[in-house]
Amino acid sequence: MPGGFDCVVRVVILNTEEWTGGALGLNGIPQATQWWHVWTALIATLAVLWALRRSKVGRAFEAIKEDETAANLMGINANSYKLLAFVLGAVIAGLAGTLNAHLTFFIGPNEFGFDRGVEILTMAILGGINGLAGPVMGAVILTLLPEALRAFHDFRLVINGFILVLIVLFLPKGLWDPTRIKRWIGAR
Repeated sequence: MPGGFDCVVRVVILNTEEWTGGALGLNGIPQATQWWHVWTALIATLAVLWALRRSKVGRAFEAIKEDETAANLMGINANSYKLLAFVLGAVIAGLAGTLNAHLTFFIGPNEFGFDRGVEILTMAILGGINGLAGPVMGAVILTLLPEALRAFHDFRLVINGFILVLIVLFLPKGLWDPTRIKRWIGAR
């Protein structure tokens, strides 16, 4: 029950003020990160993920994504690979959180709440989850979009939700769908 575990961890963190700062978070974190660290980490992460996609592990991930039952019948231990994917995702999230905390001098319990989770999900779905370029493209678009729509700041989450609904309805594989792009280029 991940939702229950998440609530327990959140309550423990909020009530251990001496280590975590409680509900106020940790302020005054020393700046140990520069923007070049962030870019280097991003490029290194994308390179590792690109190499991983072309490895045996990446092929197993793809097989599980397409049909978990068939992957299990082919001898792929789906539970082990799902655990590995979870751990890799946690490592990447931990790296991002560490860089963010040392770049902004602060980390708090409300920093990555429900709204931020929906925003990150929207980035992945907008770009498309069939490759590495899609989520990066979605992140760039949804990072620049608030600047373009600065006058509608109060409605940013509504606009993100509207974009998410439009993408799911009209481009279910996201903006970066290699097969659709190849078809589109071939039609010209």
